[in-house]
Amino acid sequence: FDFKGYTHTDRRQEERRKRLERRANTRRISSDRRQELSKTELVNAMIRDKGLSSDQKSQQVLVPPSTSGAGQRKPNLLLVDDNPDMLKILILALKKEYNLTTAFDGAQALREAKKIKPDLIISDIMMPVISGSELCQKIKADADLRHTPVILITSKVEITSKLDSFEQGADDYITKPFDTRELSAKIKALLHLKEMVAEFNQLEKMNSIGRLAAGLSHEINN
Repeated sequence: FDFKGYTHTDRRQEERRKRLERRANTRRISSDRRQELSKTELVNAMIRDKGLSSDQKSQQVLVPPSTSGAGQRKPNLLLVDDNPDMLKILILALKKEYNLTTAFDGAQALREAKKIKPDLIISDIMMPVISGSELCQKIKADADLRHTPVILITSKVEITSKLDSFEQGADDYITKPFDTRELSAKIKALLHLKEMVAEFNQLEKMNSIGRLAAGLSHEINN
């Protein structure tokens, strides 16, 4: 016996127990990590099937930033859905015209939105962690993101569900199952509206500067 009252056998058993606990924790963390990555890997596999090389994508950004037309920038869209099959539909429908970033729940989407400042967000309503409705509310409450158009995807067709989408701050909604041409039309309309509002705000700012300059000139002359 040692002076602490433990035998060497007891000490070895205690050390063995601690090693087993560490291994169990490591296995649990690895399992959680595998589950987290499985959805991303599944969607990335879809992109690989379309011929994109490994250096053209990352865990989040599935379609690399690019331009269309005469140097015109492609709008950045954030796609949010916990269903990889739905993400596949959205990706295949939109990847030619837009730069796409994906998220698998509302919390991840909010982090991505703050990081990339997307031109538009498309989100399912029913999701874990943070729902699409909560995500929409948080986007509209954020000073840096509140002007970002949000399209909510819902499986409900009742008029109350549609009204709820607008009350939560959504700029538009689309009901499952949907025609991707309808979704594309909604995206273009919202992006065009956002561009017009931005131009109007810029014009108002220039007018304000012009009025201020005129006022200062008048005061100087006086």
